[in-house]
Amino acid sequence: MAMHHGLAVRAMRWLWLTTLCCAVGADQFDRAAADESHRSLRAAASRDQFDRLRLQHPGLRRAKPRTRSAHGMSPEAALELRSKPTPRATVDRRVALGNSTMPAVLYGTAWKKAKTAGLVFAAVKVGFAGIDTATAKKHYNEAGVGDGLAAAAAPVWTQSKFTYPRGHDPGEAPWGDATDPAERVARSVRAALANLKVTKLDAFLLHGPSTEARRSGILTEEDVATWAAIARAKRDGLVGAIGVSNVDANLLRQFLALPDPPQIVQNRCFASSGWDYEIRGICREHHVVYEGFSLLTANRDITAGGGPVAAAAARLGKTRQQVVFRFALEVGMVPLTGTTDERHMAEDLGVFDFELTGDEVAAIEGAGVL
Repeated sequence: MAMHHGLAVRAMRWLWLTTLCCAVGADQFDRAAADESHRSLRAAASRDQFDRLRLQHPGLRRAKPRTRSAHGMSPEAALELRSKPTPRATVDRRVALGNSTMPAVLYGTAWKKAKTAGLVFAAVKVGFAGIDTATAKKHYNEAGVGDGLAAAAAPVWTQSKFTYPRGHDPGEAPWGDATDPAERVARSVRAALANLKVTKLDAFLLHGPSTEARRSGILTEEDVATWAAIARAKRDGLVGAIGVSNVDANLLRQFLALPDPPQIVQNRCFASSGWDYEIRGICREHHVVYEGFSLLTANRDITAGGGPVAAAAARLGKTRQQVVFRFALEVGMVPLTGTTDERHMAEDLGVFDFELTGDEVAAIEGAGVL
């Protein structure tokens, strides 16, 4: 009798667990269905939004998405890199930018906080002729950049950025309570001019596409309106060149289809993507300057230990950091360095008196991929 009772209890437990699992499964199914419905609605909204934008800008084309491999490149781009390394560029201390020029190496000022003014002063005195900054106080002290430039009292090429709300701490956006994209950009440009104590910015970038554009793969009406306002600042003579930062290949092609397309792209540059091989190719095709940042901090595995960077450094008697920056120049990239060490500042500029071989350039370009 006791045995039958035990079996009955186990049977009841099994029935209870089965019922619970079915209920949980049904709930999960309902949530999954709701999620799928939400994705379908968003996709439809994105298509509708894209169609509206295309009526305003006939050049817009929806790019076919490429799958990404584990190393951050599409298989097509990785295959192309293996068979067609980037053509070597002519290296000079200045590079062409539209009808003008810009420095071939820039000093980056993110995360410098209270030390910004002193570091900018030191960088200019060491020989940096171009400074990159932004109006976003969360990551930059642009007023400190202006103080450092004023103290150095030397002509310097200046580049600032417009940053969407997500890049600002509460209450710190330079546009105050403005909600209109055009007004936000206009106030950001005025803030940058005041911070840097100049009457014209040599370049002004969109710090990155909107969150919705990154998610959907399609520029939003806010992105297009913001870009139009940045282009307006250029036409008004407040900005020399315009560009976009933190952008993927798909969205870059959409920006390039807009009136007044970007003249500069600035991206974090990973060796695992062939040093942004695909986007650098688009930039070459459209005569856009490519600026790369985090070349050292994003690629420690490439600069540490053995490998082509170490081998080239040993052959040349240069530091591995110098080899990376020289490589950047030889594939047509404008590198940013944000070092806080004055000796390293001088070393980072000391990349114009030596050359890499063609084999070394190809090996470094494929080091994170092949």
